[in-house]
Amino acid sequence: MLKEIKMKKIIYLLVLALMPMCFTACGGDDDSNSGSTNDSKGIVGLWEMIHIKGVTDDDEGNLVEYDLEVNPSTLTKVEELDVCDYVRYRFDQGNAFTCYTYNGSGWVDDNTATWRYSDDILTLEHSNYKDEMRVLSLTEDRLVLYEKVNDSHESYELTATFKRVE
Repeated sequence: MLKEIKMKKIIYLLVLALMPMCFTACGGDDDSNSGSTNDSKGIVGLWEMIHIKGVTDDDEGNLVEYDLEVNPSTLTKVEELDVCDYVRYRFDQGNAFTCYTYNGSGWVDDNTATWRYSDDILTLEHSNYKDEMRVLSLTEDRLVLYEKVNDSHESYELTATFKRVE
């Protein structure tokens, strides 16, 4: 009988000692699924650029800083900066990606590519080139992308903020 009591105490103490580890492990699992920035399903939808900020070089090689709210009246300025061709993106479930331009009266489907999102890097693969952007933030209604390019063809750095349209 004394052995049974000692054995029950040992089991009871063992259970008490292991309980915090069980709760810690369970809590970690819950956190990994809520609002993860690498949840590619969170990026699926139609996004429209609302702000762009960065630095680029002009035709003479001078650095040009910019910080613009993006709307129909500033689209010409965004195009002149030559750092971003499109201000509306659609990410589909099957990893199809569509870019849109604004022609003055509405949005026009201008380019199709594929997309991949892993380790906070959003990769857009067009037919003849690839863009890689860091996802700084992804929420239900906002997407913030950062891109830095410095090669023989162009040099710029930008942060673009998008709002979810649908």
